[in-house]
This record gives sequence, structure tokens and C-alpha cells, in this order.
Amino acid sequence: MKLEVYIDLVFGVNLIMDYLLLEVMQKLVKKNSKMGRKIFAAILGGLGACFSIMVPTFRSGIFMILFGVILAGFMLRIAFRYETMKALARDILVYYAITFLVGGILNYLYYYTSAGYYITEFMRILPSKALNFFYLICFFAIAGGFIHLVKRILIQMKGTRELFYNVELVFGEKKITCKGFLDTGNHLREPVSKRPVVIADLDGIKDILPEELIDYAKDFMSDAIHKNIDRFVVRIKWIPYHAVGTEEGILPGIVFDEVNILKEDRVVHNPNITVAIYQGKLTVDNSYHIILHEELL
Repeated sequence: MKLEVYIDLVFGVNLIMDYLLLEVMQKLVKKNSKMGRKIFAAILGGLGACFSIMVPTFRSGIFMILFGVILAGFMLRIAFRYETMKALARDILVYYAITFLVGGILNYLYYYTSAGYYITEFMRILPSKALNFFYLICFFAIAGGFIHLVKRILIQMKGTRELFYNVELVFGEKKITCKGFLDTGNHLREPVSKRPVVIADLDGIKDILPEELIDYAKDFMSDAIHKNIDRFVVRIKWIPYHAVGTEEGILPGIVFDEVNILKEDRVVHNPNITVAIYQGKLTVDNSYHIILHEELL
């Protein structure tokens, strides 16, 4: 039996699939990318699939694996920007994990549900000239729908882990790193500049603050006289807040030189951010000491 391969169909299917997978990758790894870069990367993926079919060496064994990894690396490098090879290698693994997951779902639906039967029966009544075009439209519709579903599932699975970040606080010549929690319910802003405010418990960040500011934060609402506080007057803010079940109140705020979010592949720098000081503990187990504002990410 002679097997006929339509190279235009191979290119079209892989082009569509690679573009949709890159869309999923962009959501999961949270990288900026223009549509043109993703299309260019998907075109490279389609050409690579055609090349692997035309060259028998790349259809099996270690050469197939190496070619696939190198091709995926170039595609991701074109679509997204990477500062380190470690980040690129990690995303290659993520890309293949998504590919196998989506491929497995589509394979299951075709062979183990009635979807495969109806597609096959409908193809029989199509004119032979329309077959390739139908393949592309059908594949695009099915793959697009299920990749969207997989994207939502993966983002939900990843969501809880992505709520926690390492946060670097810089005050003068000192800096510390502690755990931060992204709370989408934190809408605090500095009243004058309207810039976002983060919340930190005093125990978690006191090592970076001068003694004068620590004393001020502890009893800023009292009539106590705070000595040597004048030199920090431009850094001191009052942050009004309102929490569910409580009356409105005010937290002492201190402007830090930087509040940097340390992500896996990059650092998000946020200069001159006000940190509202909470005297108690934000968590019983000290799992985090900072509540982040979503605009800082």
C-alpha cells in the first residue's frame, strides 16, 4: 500500500497547531510577544515538520528527538525573549508537555468517541479536491477549541502557585528578600500619587528599617515624640484603608527605594513604592510577610 503525504497539508496543520500552542505558552509563562513573532515562529515549526518528513534521518531515533528539541528552542526564542538558557530549557519542556497533552486529548476523542466516526463519514461525501481544505478547517476548529480548554485548565492548575513571589525590598543601602503573596483584593493606593501600595508586617521587614522608623511604625498614632524622624519625613505616608467587617483606619506608610518582584526568568523593578506597615502578623505560620498589589507585577 502506497502512502501519500500532502506536504501543503502537513505545513498547514503544523502551522496552525504551533501558533495555538504558542498562544497557550504565552498565557502560562506570562511573556510579552507580538502576533508577528508568533506567526513567524509557527511558520518555522511548519517548515520543520515538512523537513522532517522529506529527510528520513529525522523521522526516528535520537535524531528525531534532537531535531524536535532544537526546533522548539528556535521557535520559542523567536516568539519570546529569554535572558537565560535555563529559562529557555524550562519552557521547551513546558511546550512539549502541552503538546503531548493536547495530542493525547485529540487522539482520544477521535478514536474513542463518536467524534471520529462522524468526521470520517463526513469526509467520504466530500469531493477529493475539497478534502485538504476540509482537513485544515476541521483541524483548526477542533484544535483551537480544545487548546482553549486546556489553556484554561492549566492556568487554573498553575494559579495557586503563582500567587507567591520572592520580593526584594531596597531601603537606602540595605536590601532584604522575603516571601510575598499576590492578593487581587488589595486595592490600596497612596492618596496623593495614586500609586499602588503593598502591605508588610513589621516583623518581616524590620531588619531593613532604621530604629527611628521602627519606633514610629509601632506607635505612629500616639502622642509620643519621635526623635530624629525629620530626616525621613519625605518617606512617611499615611495610608487609609477599609477592610470587610472593620471600620476605616490608617496604616503608617514608608516609601521604599525599590520593591522588586523576583520571577523565574526576570525581575520586575518598582521604584519608590509605599509599603504600609501592619504591626501584627499577616499569617500564623509566617508563610509570607508581604501582600502585593497586582499592578506591580
